[in-house]
Amino acid sequence: MPSRYIIAPGSTNNLTPLAPYSPLHEQHYAVGIKMFIDNPIFGQAPNMYDVLCKEKRFFYSQNACTNHPHNSYIQLLAETGL
Repeated sequence: MPSRYIIAPGSTNNLTPLAPYSPLHEQHYAVGIKMFIDNPIFGQAPNMYDVLCKEKRFFYSQNACTNHPHNSYIQLLAETGL
């Protein structure tokens, strides 16, 4: 069984992906997390996710760069830090 799948609570054989919606969403998350790790205290700057995701240091895949990471918490961490 791939490690990115779990058995859903209350189910005996229904596999649920760890990615909340799809593997593409997981890629958006990964880019946001890379941005947070790069500058965890202050973040990258508000509304800069879509600009910075094109940079080589945050590259994950061709489709991972969008205007937001599809998760409010990850976006806040990436753009404003802690």
